[in-house]
Amino acid sequence: MSGTPYLFRRGNRFSFRIAIPADLRDIFQCREVVRSLKTERRAEAVPLALKMAAEALILFNEARTMDMTEKRRIQALRDKLSLKEQMHNDELRNIEVDRRLEILKTKAETVLKTENEILKSVVQSRGERSVVQSGGAGDSVTSKSKAPLLSAVINEFVAEYDPTKKAMLGKHRTNLPRLLDSISDKHVDEIRHIDLSRHCADYCKQAHLKTFKSYKSSISQLIDWTRARYERAFDNVDMRSIKYSGSRDEPEGKQRAFKDTELVKLFTCEEMQEHCKNGKGVHKFWLPVVGLFTGARVSEICQINPQKDVILDDSGVLYLSINNDGEGKSVKTAAGVRVVPVHSRLIELGFLDYVESVRKAGHTRLFPQWAQKKGAKAGDSAGHDFRRFLEDIGLRDSTKGRALTGMHGFRKTVLTHAYKGGFLGAILPIIGHENDVLDESGNKVPAVSLSYVDEDALKVPLADKAATIEKLSFDIDFVKPCAPILSRLARKA
Repeated sequence: MSGTPYLFRRGNRFSFRIAIPADLRDIFQCREVVRSLKTERRAEAVPLALKMAAEALILFNEARTMDMTEKRRIQALRDKLSLKEQMHNDELRNIEVDRRLEILKTKAETVLKTENEILKSVVQSRGERSVVQSGGAGDSVTSKSKAPLLSAVINEFVAEYDPTKKAMLGKHRTNLPRLLDSISDKHVDEIRHIDLSRHCADYCKQAHLKTFKSYKSSISQLIDWTRARYERAFDNVDMRSIKYSGSRDEPEGKQRAFKDTELVKLFTCEEMQEHCKNGKGVHKFWLPVVGLFTGARVSEICQINPQKDVILDDSGVLYLSINNDGEGKSVKTAAGVRVVPVHSRLIELGFLDYVESVRKAGHTRLFPQWAQKKGAKAGDSAGHDFRRFLEDIGLRDSTKGRALTGMHGFRKTVLTHAYKGGFLGAILPIIGHENDVLDESGNKVPAVSLSYVDEDALKVPLADKAATIEKLSFDIDFVKPCAPILSRLARKA
């Protein structure tokens, strides 16, 4: 999927796709519209796709305002086409072979003719409404809204959103087009509370509580931003009164920690040993072992730049810098920007040699073997590959609420080992939970109390973090991996 809504690549060429709103599928007799843009150049495809989307959204809006007479006329044409197609199909089954081509040609002509009649009917309906709106003879002029369309407001809101808040910006780019597809491209002063209430109720049927809260936050921010700029925008809409009405109170895919026996199987199985012996596949060993000894998220690991994010401190501590400084980088929260000391076990296994190989080859991501698609997170491909590996070696567990399906299991494993070892509070800043400060009794310190503490006092020294990370210990007989085989990037002049 490309970063532009309605645009996707099919083979070498770009195509346009838009979903038909559920309330209009009976009229259009399909779930989506897909059209080839007949170009391989993205620069040409983007404006074409956006233009077609605008035309389609206008047509959807007009289709909603057609009266029952117009809808019955279109449905009659659809029935006529269906009946003729059935007659042709019956005839095809009963005729000789030499007449089949003739019947097929006639059938195609019938489809084209009837589809043209349907199109003319829609266009005619549009023209008749245009006469009323423009004040034709004997008709009263219907006032037009001066407020912008929802699509224009969403584009403007996303364009002006703080680019440093990458995580929330990504959610807006995912959530708001879904809102647009559902309630259609109305003027923002025509959208009522009932529109959003029904939409959110439908959304809740498929989403769990946490996802709904994130989705509702995107809509609420859009509404607040729009109301500050356009009169009567989202009039009478009260997002605070819209509550979660689904039954999925927690993510069904919530993951648990790896068991000790599962870790042994993962890192000593024949498949993993083969990866360790293969220079072209050795990255499939390094990804999970780095996850095990850091507790970092898969995207955080994959976006590490070996040229500048693997650093030796003046005190002699080697650490990974996890940040959002660079193209394609992001962190989930503000606490996600942090430094993570490199565990001595990783160094023993040859992690520095691996990093140096990637660095010399000119790459700017720790695992260039997994391509990062535009608009996707750095760890999407790697995470998908690891999930499939777990399934292949028989470790995948789909138990609801306690699943083991991917890299996030290592994060839970680190937290679980820290809890059992009595150093949970010390490990939280390392894995990106700097706000979870614990007191001497192990209780979380309230945010109000923290506001009275100097920021410098809350920062954990690198040496202390290094001592904490070394407390992670796993009884695994790792196979030492071979050197990676990497394609060398051409140096820029």
